[in-house]
Amino acid sequence: NVCVSGSVSSNTGARTVLFQCQQAFDSPYTGNSGDEERVEHVYVMSPHPMSPDALDSIKGGLLQRSGQVTFICGNDLLDIFKKNWPPNLCTAAGIVPKLT
Repeated sequence: NVCVSGSVSSNTGARTVLFQCQQAFDSPYTGNSGDEERVEHVYVMSPHPMSPDALDSIKGGLLQRSGQVTFICGNDLLDIFKKNWPPNLCTAAGIVPKLT
């Protein structure tokens, strides 16, 4: 729920986020059936828009995972909520409706 920055030293920097995505691909997890499963696609979502600097800082790494990592940030994420979950939009935005 933070802005993904272009800073390499930040824990919310695009490089750190990409590294976390790579870890998801590299490390299988135990699924509900008890079998090891591998991640095939990672979605990174943030209500804040992603800056061009942030994207530039990881575009080389994204090429190595072409089609496996999708960033849905800012208005793109809001549009998904508007289209698919309009009643939940207030909750997703952190707005609690007043009940009477």
